Amino acid sequence: MLQRFTVTPLVLALCLGGCLFQSASSAKKLQNRVYELNKAARWGKIGEASGMVDATYREQFLARHAGWGPEFQIADTDVVHLEIAPDREQAIAMVHYQWYLPNTMTLYQTLVRQRWTRNNGEYGLISEAVVQGDGRLLGGPQQVGAPQVMGDPMGAAGGMGMGASSGLGY
Repeated sequence: MLQRFTVTPLVLALCLGGCLFQSASSAKKLQNRVYELNKAARWGKIGEASGMVDATYREQFLARHAGWGPEFQIADTDVVHLEIAPDREQAIAMVHYQWYLPNTMTLYQTLVRQRWTRNNGEYGLISEAVVQGDGRLLGGPQQVGAPQVMGDPMGAAGGMGMGASSGLGY
């Protein structure tokens, strides 16, 4: 009977450790995927980036990013917020782009909300929306939204209500 109490805490510790490791592993996979997609898109490698886009959004993604490289030069990309749902199946990334049109050399800024979902263990981008700034980057109007404090990026914009941030950043 003494053996049973010795084994049970060990088994419990291993199980909890495995769950925590899996959770951290999911977060790291998502973080890498978001970073890699945005890095490829920044350098005009839209074909490469589209491989990280869910099939349901891929055609629209390719159309919305067709001008990245020749028409829009991305100067900087910064993932400013990354939040994962408690079930680890969905996530939101807020990405800040600084870009310019080669013929004007004026620097523009756009804040984009990216929605991600996990399918067969891999995260894929399922939608993008300009939250603030110049919407031309994704084929929208020149100015979207009024300047606002970046306190709750999912509040009024229709967040998924996923709770606390994962604390991941770049």
